[in-house]
Amino acid sequence: MHEGFRAEYESYAHKVHFIFICRLINEPIKPLAEKDLDMLESIWIDIADISNMPLYPQILIANLDRILISDNVLYLGSERI
Repeated sequence: MHEGFRAEYESYAHKVHFIFICRLINEPIKPLAEKDLDMLESIWIDIADISNMPLYPQILIANLDRILISDNVLYLGSERI
């Protein structure tokens, strides 16, 4: 996104976060095939340890219990940038 995006499209400037809960299959973990821009790493953690992770955005932490028990897509609101 270019620096002037927020000023140029003020009412449309927002972030979208997609969060997936995945399970490992009985195969070795393979290296990433590709990374997103500015992505440092991808890690697998045990779901029991998730409350100890520095998660972002903040709305994720507040809704973690709902996310983990839901079988549906959840909308957690929007965040202006």
